[in-house]
Amino acid sequence: MEKDRDELIEELLERPYWIVDILPCQVPKGAKGQYFTIERYMRSLPQIDRLSRKFTSVVLKLNCYDDISVRHSAEGWVNNPSPETLERWVGESMRGGGSLYIVLDSTQTMLAIGDDAYMTLYNAEPDELELVRLLATSEGLYVWQPSADGFR
Repeated sequence: MEKDRDELIEELLERPYWIVDILPCQVPKGAKGQYFTIERYMRSLPQIDRLSRKFTSVVLKLNCYDDISVRHSAEGWVNNPSPETLERWVGESMRGGGSLYIVLDSTQTMLAIGDDAYMTLYNAEPDELELVRLLATSEGLYVWQPSADGFR
């Protein structure tokens, strides 16, 4: 069963994706400003902890609508982890503790969290995308789809 779920992750990583981010849209290549400096700042303490709590809140709210399966690098697959456990894992992942994959069981929509200042959303049908947009907005975050002519 775990092998099937791990294969699902690999499959979903190849699909179109959206970014859940602190910025409302992709920063274009050649843009003026301090994108990389600010990105590093947002990944430092205490900013990364504040952002981690926002991401955790989005995932917990999603878990109100559907069961989730979480792939943690040390724990393997866990179904519906406690809010405290999920919060710890998101924080660890964002501070360099490996990628965290969260799959909505009924739709196979996936969120990936790593040591970045954004989450990546894969395989979202229009209804799930709209729900994630609403939940992200409630946390002061934005959802957008990247293009080839930006930084990401």
